[in-house]
Amino acid sequence: MDRKAFIVFHYPVFARSGLGPIPAPDNPHKVIASYAKDMEVVVLNGHVHTTEIYEVDGVKYLMLGGGGAEHDPILPGRTSIKVPADYPPDLYWKGQAPKEEYNYVLVDVQPDQKTKFTLNRFRPWSAEPFGTEDLFN
Repeated sequence: MDRKAFIVFHYPVFARSGLGPIPAPDNPHKVIASYAKDMEVVVLNGHVHTTEIYEVDGVKYLMLGGGGAEHDPILPGRTSIKVPADYPPDLYWKGQAPKEEYNYVLVDVQPDQKTKFTLNRFRPWSAEPFGTEDLFN
């Protein structure tokens, strides 16, 4: 049997932009990661108006703030925060500065198969997608 858990809450566990992640004393990562050895765990967060993706200790984190409203990267002083040297890499922007874009992710869950995540990317001036990415390959 293939066990999968999807956890959804607002404030991000990991974030390099906006106001940053949930502060360490309240950050639930260690508890969430303790379940990742026995099942696939995916966490969906928002709050920060950009997209960042992480895979840490077997947990897939998708901060999906590209669905609407003004984006954090266009707000002065909020394009990055100071993070420790060992902070996990953002798998979406891959070290590049975030750009204003809108997106949504399709999650395809099938029994006994790896979950598929497809992100469709849009620019504000166009209703046509400019890119589609398969995540966590």
